[in-house]
Amino acid sequence: MGQCRTGFFAHHACRLFRRQKWICRSASRQPKRYIQHCFLQNDAKFNEEGLSAFVFAWGQFIDHDISVTEEGDERANILLPNNEPLFRTPISFSRSKPRSGTGVNSPREQTNKITAWIDGSVVYGSDMNRANWLRTFRNGKLKVSSGNLLPFNTVNGQQSGAVDPNAPHMAGDNRGKVFVAGDERANEQPTLMALHTLFVREHNRICDNFVRLGYTNDENNYQLARKIVAAHIQAITFEEFLPALGIELDYYEGCNQNLNPNTLHEFASAGFRIGHTMVNPALRLVDNNNRTTGTISLVQGFFNTDFVKNRGIDQILMGMSRDRQQEIDLLVINDLRNFLFASQPGSPGTDLVSINIQRGRDHGLADYNTVRKTFTGSRVNTWSDITKNRTVQDKLRQLYPSVNDIDLWVGALAEDKLSWASVGITHYAILWTQFTILRDGDRFYFENDPLFDEDWHDYFFETTLGDLIRFNTGLSNIGWDVFLYLSTTTLERMICLPTKKPKTEPSTTSILKQ
Repeated sequence: MGQCRTGFFAHHACRLFRRQKWICRSASRQPKRYIQHCFLQNDAKFNEEGLSAFVFAWGQFIDHDISVTEEGDERANILLPNNEPLFRTPISFSRSKPRSGTGVNSPREQTNKITAWIDGSVVYGSDMNRANWLRTFRNGKLKVSSGNLLPFNTVNGQQSGAVDPNAPHMAGDNRGKVFVAGDERANEQPTLMALHTLFVREHNRICDNFVRLGYTNDENNYQLARKIVAAHIQAITFEEFLPALGIELDYYEGCNQNLNPNTLHEFASAGFRIGHTMVNPALRLVDNNNRTTGTISLVQGFFNTDFVKNRGIDQILMGMSRDRQQEIDLLVINDLRNFLFASQPGSPGTDLVSINIQRGRDHGLADYNTVRKTFTGSRVNTWSDITKNRTVQDKLRQLYPSVNDIDLWVGALAEDKLSWASVGITHYAILWTQFTILRDGDRFYFENDPLFDEDWHDYFFETTLGDLIRFNTGLSNIGWDVFLYLSTTTLERMICLPTKKPKTEPSTTSILKQ
């Protein structure tokens, strides 16, 4: 369980395939694009909890570490409403490929192409071919290109080289030379490229430390550095990212091997797609002295490696810490609603909102109220039970005949937030459940891994994402908690001094000798 190419896990088996009526309860739901027009339009509404753009960036990075659905050949293009102002043809949509033996006389199931653990597969890959291509096989290190950036899909890893026909597939590689990383989606936008680059650098920094100690065995160095990087990713997720959202898991009491570690459908197909409402239309580029040097629009950044290749990752990372993210709500920026992955700025791309709703129906997710009952123990009976916002109530009433017909992604986003969190009760319960499973069901979670003693545990707990950025870039002035935004008019952010010293890395001699 939890391995690549295993099925998603769902609480609701309402996915029995019907050739003519495959969308669960589709007759009582409005078309996806119509819902988008009525509801999910926004240019800018910043969050009120002080969260930086690192929250949605890290959320996407972690999502790519634990799930990717395999698309099939079956089409279910998204039809357009009569008053459609932008698109001229139905929006392209491929149904997820059903697992063998499912979908006819049993609920249709989908396959997760990568490992479901938080294990660093986003950096290293979930299959041996990708993992080996990324390695130098010297001192345990990973390939990089000029500027200490990700390798290109070329025979020598440099942009100047010829395209390698054996390079792992990367989304966007039909456009030519692109970066190669552990996950095929790394080139989607510059913040992802920057985070991928950061952890390749951290891996190589650890290997360089091993070599300075006299340890040059390639395989040992690679595997141990990979373990340490994965532990950092786990600790950042559980100790920084989730608390930033107000999500606190129970105290860790060790591995529970009775848990099914596979990714929940409700999480992958709806719950963790909250990040799509957090995204800003542009990213500021900020230098180490806190000076804004430019901006990258989201549309300009889609599958565009030039920004990272020409300017590196420092100003992107600093910019994310200096930008406030959008509110987690029913409003989504125009770039994602109409221009996702557009071939050029201003031309239609695709519609992420409609795709989210369609994907939930494709995967047969139960309605919002049923999922809410399963995860929280309570149902809603009226529109006001979902939210006190009367405008949102009226919109929901316009789109759905009853509270029992709402798409999960829409209903959960419509909820009033919990007083201590950035999300409503249903999102909180789904995220809490999934991340508890990912931590407590993983026998190699760093607190349970016999390789690491208490000194290593303390090191992982106390080393923040901001610390790793300082270790691997020229950003000496980035804050230690990069998930929290503070106005650049405040003295603390103007000076940008870290408020603590990172814990000294424990001795690696003991683990190198194991």
